[in-house]
Amino acid sequence: MELPEIALLLDTAGAPMVQVDEQNDYTDLPALIAAVPALKEPAHATTAAAAVNHLAEGYDYELILDPDAFRTAYYDSYDAEEDGPAQAGQPKLRDYGRPDLSPLAVPQTTDETLVFFAKDLFLGIAYRVTYVFGNPDADYQPVQ
Repeated sequence: MELPEIALLLDTAGAPMVQVDEQNDYTDLPALIAAVPALKEPAHATTAAAAVNHLAEGYDYELILDPDAFRTAYYDSYDAEEDGPAQAGQPKLRDYGRPDLSPLAVPQTTDETLVFFAKDLFLGIAYRVTYVFGNPDADYQPVQ
């Protein structure tokens, strides 16, 4: 099934919304999935992940679409940080331990579940995101 045009925008109040075909605006996941059931197809997992991530977190998180590049950049940043105690107001990757980033993968849909990885743009920590189609919320868990 072909996808309609999908745009990730903010509404007039600054809240994340997904616009479909330049005319229908959605601010919650169940309504979006009901309106665009093609998002549930494995071939559209990346577009679905982008829409889910946007409605769930706005512009605070970014999809990880190149797991190898992310792993390299993350571990390079981690290794470049000085070891030492955590300091208030100055977080660093080392404060959270060295995660095993081997599970990172491109977005995938199986059955009624979408799984993807995203990083928070504040520090760059990776999260595994699980979204069961039709649910009101996605589940973000830090990769450990």
